[in-house]
Amino acid sequence: MDSTPDLIDLKEIDINKIFKAFDLLVGKETREYIQRTMSSKKVEGIIRSSLPKFINKHGIACFSMLPGVNMSLLSNYANNHKGLYFQYNIELDLDLFKGLKPMNYGKELKKITIELLENEEDIYKLF
Repeated sequence: MDSTPDLIDLKEIDINKIFKAFDLLVGKETREYIQRTMSSKKVEGIIRSSLPKFINKHGIACFSMLPGVNMSLLSNYANNHKGLYFQYNIELDLDLFKGLKPMNYGKELKKITIELLENEEDIYKLF
């Protein structure tokens, strides 16, 4: 259930902002080519269909902040106790563990509104 694309409520896409972002990402020449060869609706359709594919290609690594074996964590994230359990000292490699965020469990899963190019942190709410 973690990071399911079904939880995304993708707001209306501002295609002009998307094309401005394309200038930075792929360059003006490529952006102009995309604008000449694809309608705005086509570009929006590609974005909407690509977001779930992107999310489904990424997994979640879950870490416990408590030392020792966390059986409920293993049950949920390690294929019903068939996975591996590793213990890390994150202070030995701070770069590897950069960007860790605490997991906030809720009683129910709710749709999350995502505005592309408005708040880059919105996508992290999904995970």
